[in-house]
Amino acid sequence: MTLIRRHQQRPLVTQPGRNGATFSEATIAGHVKRAKQLINHAVELGCISTNPFNKLKAGSQANDERKQYVPTVTIQKVIDAAPDAEWRLLIALVRYAGLRNPSESLRLRWSDIDWAEGRMNVTSPKTKRQGKAGRSVPIFAALRPFLEDAYEAADDGAEYCISRYRSQDINLRTGLERIIAKAHVTPWPRLWHNLRASAETDLVKSFPAHVAAAWLGHTPTVAVKHYLTVVDEDFERAANWSVNQVGQGVG
Repeated sequence: MTLIRRHQQRPLVTQPGRNGATFSEATIAGHVKRAKQLINHAVELGCISTNPFNKLKAGSQANDERKQYVPTVTIQKVIDAAPDAEWRLLIALVRYAGLRNPSESLRLRWSDIDWAEGRMNVTSPKTKRQGKAGRSVPIFAALRPFLEDAYEAADDGAEYCISRYRSQDINLRTGLERIIAKAHVTPWPRLWHNLRASAETDLVKSFPAHVAAAWLGHTPTVAVKHYLTVVDEDFERAANWSVNQVGQGVG
């Protein structure tokens, strides 16, 4: 704590490590935020009188350098390389419906699927802490075939949509890395997160931002900060865009 009191501008966490590498600003911001929360809790418990991190600015946890849009043509190659219907569904749930993986994808039950209404009830531990235990998400046209295939392949009486890969011993990131390698696709950073972010980037092109954010289970502010990306298609559309397409205004 004495060191922290003397260094209020984050030099300790910005210095290079033994291998010369430094943390990104987003990583540093995350560490500072968690440290402040931890020490605030210690203050509340009466363990210490003040929080030496109070004047330490956390900064932004957004890291645009690690954002990468994953095109549907790329993810289709990955899906085609997946070993079974459940893996194909797992990838599709994240890329086409934007579910958090594994916290939401592995909790999805067949009883949550409303085939007739074209919706599914997604249980979310993350938003439950904010008073919203779940949300309704459309069964998008791109997702439906994978749901149907997994349903046909499921054992009689199966409860969960993803049954085979629920064990804590199974590393879904490593599994996805192997499938990507098999598909001869170059891996992208933050494998699962960027699939979810790509889903939202697609959705905002056709639906209002608040609608897309509601389906993803966060706010439009969070979407802009951590999810949405500019893609090549945006530049192509801009090249043929004119202000006359939206009117000249009034007055």
